[in-house]
Amino acid sequence: MTDPLKRVGFFEFFTETMRFIFIIAAGRSGSTVLQNLLNNDLNVLIRGENNNFFYETFTTYQSLHKQNHSDQRDHPWFGFEHFEPSRYVKIIRKLGKKYLLGDYSRKTIQTLGFKEIRLFNLFNSQGADGKKNILMKKGVTPKAELLAYMKYIKELFPDSKTIFLRRKPSEIAQSGWWKDRNIYNSQILCEDLESFQNEFANIAIPSHDLCLDYQTLRSQDINIIQESIYKPLGLEFKHHQAEKALAKKLTHSQWNQFNG
Repeated sequence: MTDPLKRVGFFEFFTETMRFIFIIAAGRSGSTVLQNLLNNDLNVLIRGENNNFFYETFTTYQSLHKQNHSDQRDHPWFGFEHFEPSRYVKIIRKLGKKYLLGDYSRKTIQTLGFKEIRLFNLFNSQGADGKKNILMKKGVTPKAELLAYMKYIKELFPDSKTIFLRRKPSEIAQSGWWKDRNIYNSQILCEDLESFQNEFANIAIPSHDLCLDYQTLRSQDINIIQESIYKPLGLEFKHHQAEKALAKKLTHSQWNQFNG
């Protein structure tokens, strides 16, 4: 017998009440500081980096939109019509929530998300992780790839909010993360970072997503942080917890707490 709660769509409604927030930035833009700040609310769970898991699912999603298929057993694309993009999105949505929640209870977590710094690789033309040149050879611009990916994220998690975190490219380039001048030419790196961050304003949905400057975090001005982060995100603001989070020295970087 069908569970009556399932019949009335209870579980679908229960799932939809969860909100999602994603932080997009380049490495050493303050993303870890922002993650820690938001996580001081016990009802908020913003995970760290995930090796670009969701971007990898996006590349698979793109491949599912190819129109090659046939019902003939001797055809090279026999059966591909059963690889349905919409079904795939539902599976990844469910799996993504499960991975992000981990051992936390769905009853206590009202806002879920993660931060990602590897999307800058789409614009990075240097180093082993730089994908800009590879994309360009395929006839795909970094701008188009980033936009398509963010549309995919919105399809995975409807009504999610994204925080696009900016920092001066020259400051990022001077940090220890990018210090190897045998790999990174500072001027080229700054140009790539500028191109990446310039797209934030084009992608962010007005009055919904946030384009946040690193200086807001660095100022540690609680009133500005409340007005520019918590209010637009619809999150409860607790003055003492915010001050405590901003004062915490992060251990992931030897440079200082604002390099993360």
